[in-house]
Amino acid sequence: DAPRAATRAAVLELLAVVAAHSPAGHAAVVAALHYFRAATGEGAAFEGLVQAVGDATAATALRRDVLLFVNTLVNAAPDLADRAELRAQLHSAGLGRPLAGV
Repeated sequence: DAPRAATRAAVLELLAVVAAHSPAGHAAVVAALHYFRAATGEGAAFEGLVQAVGDATAATALRRDVLLFVNTLVNAAPDLADRAELRAQLHSAGLGRPLAGV
């Protein structure tokens, strides 16, 4: 569905910009993602993002946008401990599996 894909891409881009803008923005994006996880009943943090990357039927553009967002979120972490925590959460959510063939 093209309108939905465009909305998803815009949301991911906006979240990436906010996260990269400042430490407070990064914290707000991470908090929003954790709130979304709790509200939707996702098991692990970032599970939905990881599923989008691993979904072979998903549009390549969506998969690319999710990876760009994840990369920005990790790289914009204000300190090494935050970056390590995000990487651990992404690993726990299974991000390594869809990336194994890349």
